[in-house]
Amino acid sequence: MRFLSKLMDSDRVEKKTTIGLVLFPDFNMQDIVGPYEIFGRTSKFVIYTISENTQCLRTSGGLSVNADFSFDECPLLDILFVPGGKGINGAIERGAYNGFLQEQSKHAKFVVAVSLGAVLLASSGALKGYKVTTAIPSLPSLVEMGLVTVEDPIAIDGNRITGGEKISGADVSLALMTLIEVEERIRVDNYRKRLVERAGW
Repeated sequence: MRFLSKLMDSDRVEKKTTIGLVLFPDFNMQDIVGPYEIFGRTSKFVIYTISENTQCLRTSGGLSVNADFSFDECPLLDILFVPGGKGINGAIERGAYNGFLQEQSKHAKFVVAVSLGAVLLASSGALKGYKVTTAIPSLPSLVEMGLVTVEDPIAIDGNRITGGEKISGADVSLALMTLIEVEERIRVDNYRKRLVERAGW
């Protein structure tokens, strides 16, 4: 087994997973604190904040923040994470958000939204064909967009994860972390099988 472990270490290149937290004026700061705390504990992840530009914007609680990247500068992300907040409608009206979310969601391994963040994602078309949830008063808005909605605390459909009423960014992040860990175990098991076959065991 020690020989097998060495083969795995030498044959595998570690790649950090990029997480992009999308910011907009009046977003809910608590929705991005959870991902920072959970994914920031390990060196496997790199977390970026992204907005239409890198100018200062204010959260719904009045805190001033600057994004790491503008939409134009942002690399393709492995995980796209959209918080909620009372500024959702304003973000929807700014066409740049729809275009960015639509393009990034085509390439991301996981697309995630907390509460009202699902409404912003849905407006970009990134949730089309998936079962989703959001804050209960906003569920009719998703239905009007032609989406299938559920009133579950967290809806997971394929690589789309959406959080509903009273669900925090930490709750959604823990669900995402579980999916990533399951995926990693499957990948490692398959990798180990291939190495055994190559070694002729």
